[in-house]
Amino acid sequence: MISRLLLIGFCLLSCNLFGQIEDESQKKEAKKFAVVVNHSPRVGDNFVATSLECEFRLIRDPNKIFNMGFMGGAQYVDFDFLSSSEGIGGFGGSYFLLGKVHFFEVDLGMIYYYDRDPYVEYIFGGASNDGFTGYTWWPLLSVGYRYESHNNLVFKTGVSSVGFFGGLGVKF
Repeated sequence: MISRLLLIGFCLLSCNLFGQIEDESQKKEAKKFAVVVNHSPRVGDNFVATSLECEFRLIRDPNKIFNMGFMGGAQYVDFDFLSSSEGIGGFGGSYFLLGKVHFFEVDLGMIYYYDRDPYVEYIFGGASNDGFTGYTWWPLLSVGYRYESHNNLVFKTGVSSVGFFGGLGVKF
């Protein structure tokens, strides 16, 4: 009789009857999504870019040093590299993070935007060229530092194929 009571008592103490204890894997999983606004200010006459980035973190175990995910969003670019162009479009790619709270970040992707030559040419008779030259691809490569606070804020800075950048965002 006492052995049965001890067995029942041990089972009640060792199991989670009412869900008071969280599953360890659920507690340790990081946030999946983030929204970040990035800006590359004009340095000299070369590049300027602003983007609204949405991220989905595919590998997100906070106990591991490596995380990765996919990103995409809307972007405005203005280049003066080989030829002048500017436009609004989108971008997509992947990002890789090394660290736990302070990260070394590498982004790889492409920007696809509707190119507009900012220099409008006037044609005989008073008509003008609107400057639109069509859709254009531009590589998106960046290396930088990323900090993710415990209250779900994201801070990014680094250098990319569109210049030096800084970004602020939120995880959810």
